[in-house]
Amino acid sequence: MNLAKKAMSLECAYSELSYSNKLYWRQKIGNRYAVVCTSATKDTPNLILTPKPFSVGTAMYGYGGGSYVVSENGYYFVDAVSGDIYFHPTEDNPILLVKSHGRAIGGLVYISTKNTLIYLSHSKTKTSFTTRIELIHCKSKVHRIILEVPEFIGGLTFTLTGNKCAWYQWQINEMPWDKTSLFIAETNLESIYDIFQISMEIESSKIEPRFANDTLFFLDDCSGWWNIYKWVSNKNEIECISGPSEIEFGFPPYKYGENTYGISNNKIISVATDGTKRRLIEFNQSGYSKEYSWNGKEIISPIINGELVYFISGDLSKLTTIQSLNIANQKNNVIVASAEKFTPSFTAEYHLLNASEQYKYCAFVYWPNEQIKKNNKSHIILNIHGGPNGSVSRLFSTAAEFWTAKGYVYLEIDYVGSTGYGKQFRERLNNQWGEVECENIFHFISKLEDIGILKPYKIFVRGNSAGGYTVMRLLSKSRLFSAGCAYYGVSDLKKLLETTHPFESPLLYNLINKEVSDLTYIERSPLYNPYCIQDPLLLIHGKHDQVVPINQSRLLYQKLLSLGKTCHLLEFEEQHGFTSLDNKALSYAIEHQFYENSINDAA
Repeated sequence: MNLAKKAMSLECAYSELSYSNKLYWRQKIGNRYAVVCTSATKDTPNLILTPKPFSVGTAMYGYGGGSYVVSENGYYFVDAVSGDIYFHPTEDNPILLVKSHGRAIGGLVYISTKNTLIYLSHSKTKTSFTTRIELIHCKSKVHRIILEVPEFIGGLTFTLTGNKCAWYQWQINEMPWDKTSLFIAETNLESIYDIFQISMEIESSKIEPRFANDTLFFLDDCSGWWNIYKWVSNKNEIECISGPSEIEFGFPPYKYGENTYGISNNKIISVATDGTKRRLIEFNQSGYSKEYSWNGKEIISPIINGELVYFISGDLSKLTTIQSLNIANQKNNVIVASAEKFTPSFTAEYHLLNASEQYKYCAFVYWPNEQIKKNNKSHIILNIHGGPNGSVSRLFSTAAEFWTAKGYVYLEIDYVGSTGYGKQFRERLNNQWGEVECENIFHFISKLEDIGILKPYKIFVRGNSAGGYTVMRLLSKSRLFSAGCAYYGVSDLKKLLETTHPFESPLLYNLINKEVSDLTYIERSPLYNPYCIQDPLLLIHGKHDQVVPINQSRLLYQKLLSLGKTCHLLEFEEQHGFTSLDNKALSYAIEHQFYENSINDAA
């Protein structure tokens, strides 16, 4: 338990960078989140601004984001517990500004020239779904709804003066990485008018709109890869700034407000990936590019202030930090880092493998430090990432630290459908979820000897959410695995359509079938095929999960027990994605004991 708690405490604690005279970010502190900023001098600690018991966070579209914004004399934030907006003056206590009244609120924007706070809200009833752009004049407290649509809204952004705004929308039966509509409009902060839709020749995903003065930039995957584009309003034309190139400048926007590029005056600094590694690339508005040497380390949420670029960074074997890069002299500084000296329990490496002549994928191997690489008696943990359109994080992995410290070889792969390899690779999952990613994983297992893992070995497979579903499918298809563990996994596809939150409810239309009556929903649901699962299965789930309700695990557990299968269910007072350090540590400790028991039982 102590080892698990130690490993879990090393996770990335930073998100939502912003700059307003100094650097701000959202940081996990214990079991809550606070807004933190750099101090006035290098010798004094960073300032934790948000007092207890407040926790900064939103419920926007289920995954949160856009939870605070800085003003001249304080900052505005959404309280994660109540969902209300508060203003926290620099020298006073937080003041309630907007009651949520059951709505999900986020995407905060502050227009300093008008002393106005703008935010998104969304609400759902049995008969309607609505997203609104709302504002409140911070001095007079006058409130207005300036746009209301029966769709989702993302990427709300304004010019500095507040005279123009832009956003993208997508219908409630679609996902934003499949197709969106991009809009630009005039505004006087009393209303939005002269709304104009920016269209491409083909339907595409347009995300991350951002202004540089009055010029609008955005990402679009019309070429098959998310690239950076510019809207030239006087010509009614769209120009591609980044090529288009066959590298990915964007990621599926699960979390509201996450950005992959920063913009200031004539400079754009962007993160891109070619599947294997992250790249840091500078463009001017005419498209000239310059790449910085970054050794493939992860880069998250770049923002620009003058010649300095700030971002969250890390790699497979180093703890996550907040760093700056001076683009004039390329000097790199660590701004925020753990005070703890740390040596990982593993040596990490990655391999680019050919699944076929058509596509490649990246696999990550973490070797325990005390284990000889060619050891022929390996116990393996194979982790399946979630999404399923996510990808393996290139940040330090607390899971890898825990399992290698226990002596296991820890593996992860960007299976087919992952982000970072272009739209065609991502969409190979369409209508084939539960099938093609399993084939890809079996292909990877067949190549283990090629990367130095020799038989005999035992493989334990684990995953969360969508990854938990794939774990169940793998156990249904093969006896290659000694046991499996599914964290808040999906067992009943059709029921998920009816019970999950609005943002993700249409996900299965592409991944399985638009016809909900289709038998595929039954055929690929582990709940209706429990007899296929032969190996021991551990189910771990949060009781308050709004994304994958806990009945997805409870009903499968009951069915497997009725068939005499080995199955255990562990329930926590958690939602989707555990936040409590103690609960994470306990779940890992129990999972480890579950695998050890499987080894001993087999022996």
